[in-house]
Parts: sequence; structure tokens; C-alpha cells
Amino acid sequence: MSAPMKHGAISFWRRGVVPKGKEYILEIGDQVIREYVEDFGGPEEISTGQAILFHNLKRMLIVEMLASEDLARTGIVDKKGNISPVLGTFYIAILNGIARHVDKLGLKRTRGTETWTRYLASR
Repeated sequence: MSAPMKHGAISFWRRGVVPKGKEYILEIGDQVIREYVEDFGGPEEISTGQAILFHNLKRMLIVEMLASEDLARTGIVDKKGNISPVLGTFYIAILNGIARHVDKLGLKRTRGTETWTRYLASR
């Protein structure tokens, strides 16, 4: 019997490395941020502060995607009725961080992808 697969979200946050086979999540994060930066006129048009916010937003999006994939695989509640540990304070803090960064950057998609779910489905 093999060991249960771990989501890798906390490891990524600490070391910047995704679990083997999850490298495509890095590509999705890069693509999302590239598209947002283009919405601002390209890399030459964003400030250093915006670049830092985009960098941190990308990290948080990757963590969220890793955790969400784990939830999709394992479920929110286990067979004993316990809520998945993925849904702990770290995950909630990441979701709040994403919302704050998006708000701070004034990100409002007016073209292209309509929802995050459709974006992921298109990949």
C-alpha cells in the first residue's frame, strides 16, 4: 500500500517546489499573471510595487490550486466526518490574501476568461 499523496501546498509556500507531476500548475500560475500584467500594458508599465504584488499573488494562486486539487481528490469531509486538514487556517489565509491582492491591484477581468473554473477547464 502506498503512502497517501500530499497536496504540496505548504511545501510550495516554504520552498517554491511543487510535487512531481504538478508542474503544470506552475505554468497556469505564470499564464494567469502574464495575462494580468498584459492588462496593465505589459511588464514595462507596472511599478515595482505592482510587480511584488503580482509575484505574491502568483504564489498564492499556486498554493490555492494545489490545495483545491487535493480537495477535489479527497473530498471536503473524510469517512469519519472530519473536515479535511487542507481547509485549515493556512488555506483560509491564502484565500484572503488572494482577495486582498486582487483588490489592491484593482483586477477586474473585462475580456477573456469569464471565471476561474472555466480558465482551469480550458487548460
